[in-house]
Amino acid sequence: MKKYFLGTAINDKKSSDILEMLAQRMASGVTRIFVTPNLDHVVRNYQDEKLKDLYDRAWLSVNDSKIIPILALLDGISIKNTTAGSDITKCIFESGMLKDYRVAVVGCEYESVDSVMKSWGVQNYRHYNPPMGFIHNQEQVEACIEFVINAQPNITFLCVGSPQQEILAGCIERKSEESGLLMCVGASLDFLSGRQKRAPFLIQQLCLEWFYRFCLNPRKLAARYFIRCPKVLMLLAVSFYTKHVKK
Repeated sequence: MKKYFLGTAINDKKSSDILEMLAQRMASGVTRIFVTPNLDHVVRNYQDEKLKDLYDRAWLSVNDSKIIPILALLDGISIKNTTAGSDITKCIFESGMLKDYRVAVVGCEYESVDSVMKSWGVQNYRHYNPPMGFIHNQEQVEACIEFVINAQPNITFLCVGSPQQEILAGCIERKSEESGLLMCVGASLDFLSGRQKRAPFLIQQLCLEWFYRFCLNPRKLAARYFIRCPKVLMLLAVSFYTKHVKK
């Protein structure tokens, strides 16, 4: 059962349940989409019905933000679980299940992908890294779709950033019913390879991973964290007014 925080669908499930569901779905080969909404995604989706619909249609939409459960309570919604997409990706590799499956990767540098696959003994994999801005070029989008369909993967890691990866996943799903799990996981493979560093555990527990990432790349992330994300407070006020005052 999905819950909806400001219109974005979320499956409130424990990490252990998520991994079990992923393992079962991977074996089936049926095309399914896995997304990991964070606060930035929620604000963006509120303003874009097509993106909101993509998350609603996803087979599994897992909360990736420790702040969302806190804010959701202000909107009268209980979301108990937070599971980062990078943690799920790491658990998938650590489980060893990928050794028996066909794996595809879209995005990420070759060196990072090759390092991760070799580290966990994954031999049957294919990789394609589209150019920057590919989502605005239909030929390049079609090239990504064709790559995934031809790879016949059990699982594909889409690592081209949000919302590009979710849009691409939706395009693949419409074209093929047998393209396996489409995992929208952003920089997860870069974290596994060591190319990018996650925040120390204590900072993660204090809900300050966003600030750690901002300090590493302030120019790129300033607008996200200090302009887009704070809009959630206005959206919560609108939601409260609609639910309680307007009535």
